[in-house]
Amino acid sequence: SDGSSKLAQGHKWASFPSASVAWRMSEESFMESTKNIISNLKLRASLGYTGNNNIDPYLTQILANQTTYYNYGATNALGVGVGSLVSQALTWEKTREINFGADFGLLNNKSDLSLDIYNRLSSGLLQKRTLPLESGAGTMTDNLGSVMNKGIELSLNTYIIDTKDFKWGVSGSFTANQNEIVNLFGNTTKGYVFINSSTQKWMVGESINSIYGYVYDGVWTPEALQEAKTNKDLRAVNAAGNFIAREGQAKIKDFNGNGIDASDRRIQGHADPSWTAGLSTNLSYKGIDFNMSLYTAQGMTVFSPFIEE
Repeated sequence: SDGSSKLAQGHKWASFPSASVAWRMSEESFMESTKNIISNLKLRASLGYTGNNNIDPYLTQILANQTTYYNYGATNALGVGVGSLVSQALTWEKTREINFGADFGLLNNKSDLSLDIYNRLSSGLLQKRTLPLESGAGTMTDNLGSVMNKGIELSLNTYIIDTKDFKWGVSGSFTANQNEIVNLFGNTTKGYVFINSSTQKWMVGESINSIYGYVYDGVWTPEALQEAKTNKDLRAVNAAGNFIAREGQAKIKDFNGNGIDASDRRIQGHADPSWTAGLSTNLSYKGIDFNMSLYTAQGMTVFSPFIEE
């Protein structure tokens, strides 16, 4: 168990149990015939919980920390008002992880291969949420929902040449991860939406780092503007037929034909890579070393502040 004074009264304590088991299969008698190829083989499984309380202190306390001036008779007086709203149920963010893995030693342990398959569920995410203007507060830290991460990790280390004067080693890694919101404020319906900012939209069934906004559709050219006027395209002209778009401005996709409004914003991708991979090699000859590394991240969308403007 662990406790944190940062959290709300009655929600400061939580338990985080864990368990793991491993089987070194290569020590079994039926593996003797494979010793020259599979020098070591260990299977692993684990289940555990971890906690996160990484928030600023006093976020569950209503503080008088907003100075303001007000009329006191015929003079201005300085006063102190209540700060932002707080959650009286703010508690630990918990992560449950299930992991299955295997470790291989090949060719008299000249090569090491490690494989992990994991499923990680983080519940009670500690995040700032945007509040309605009517609340009188901009944001509040709260336990917003749950996010699932599941994927695979693979790593390989091998010595291709290993002599007294010359050594050549190669290492590689591969990781694929799928991130998905599974719960928002207790709602698990796919497509349920919470808009946290102009560029961040959380939706059950989508990545927590989804990029949300208007869809870029090119640039207005003189020819495109004239065509838009002829077709009464409300992206470029108003109801009176006067131009509201200018040559060189970005063209935005209109999905419902009524001009550009908030309903035309879409989730266009996510900032997290679908997979990453790395490869490195090391050569050494009588004290002289040469190293080279390659890395790639694929499957993510890059947000452009320039296009947003």
